[in-house]
Formats: sequence, C-alpha cells, structure tokens
Amino acid sequence: MLSYDSLVKKLDFKVSTKQSLVIKALFLTQNPISAKGLKKLVKINFNTDVSLPTMYKILQTLENLQMLYILHIKHKKTKYYQLKSTKSYSHLVCEVCQKFTSFLDKDLNEELKLSLCKENFILLNHRILLYGVCKECNG
Repeated sequence: MLSYDSLVKKLDFKVSTKQSLVIKALFLTQNPISAKGLKKLVKINFNTDVSLPTMYKILQTLENLQMLYILHIKHKKTKYYQLKSTKSYSHLVCEVCQKFTSFLDKDLNEELKLSLCKENFILLNHRILLYGVCKECNG
C-alpha cells in the first residue's frame, strides 16, 4: 500500500509545507473528498489555511503525476479526489447530498474474482461506484 513517504519520494521535487499537509490530509480520509472538503480537513487537523486556488494547484500537480483518482458525480460540477494506492475501493454515492460511503461486499468481490479467473485476467485495482440515495436523504 502507498505510504506518505513513498508518495513524496515519487514527487521528485521539494514538497512545500502546504503540499505536505494536503497529501497527509488525503491519507486521513477513506472516502473521496472535494477540494473544499480537503481545505476544511487541513484546517481542522493541521490548523493551517490553504486557499482554494492553492488547493486546486496542489491537486492538479498530484493529478498530473497520476497519483489521484478523480471522481465525478453525474450531473454535478464538483470533482472528488482520492489518492491512488494498491487498495481497491467500492463506494456508495448519494446523488442528493453527494456523500461517499465506502463498503465491502465479499460476495461481490468473490463474483468479480470468478469472472476475472474465467477470462484469465489479472486485476490490479478496481473502483466501483454505486449511485442512489442515502438513508438520511431518503428518510
């Protein structure tokens, strides 16, 4: 699994304090997060303000280095970011509040493994996004 130190080494340039805090904040979250959400996370956890333009510049740099997954909720303009790692992710996405919830379905994973085995396909990583309405928004 990708670690903070290995990611910083891959960057191949001196990482600023704010870049370092943004990367650390991305490691803190299990779910994809918006730039505004990440800004709040950095403020809460590291007591540091990062302007939105700076946040977007840092995220663009990480994206250009292919170190982030960029997720879009259909019909929404907001991008959500998550560090790439060797870990596979499955998420439930609420189309009302845009909340992401990670989930693990062992039966689904077993079916996926069987299908891949039949096709003689080696899976390196996967991402499953299921769209719907969460119980808070449905209630």
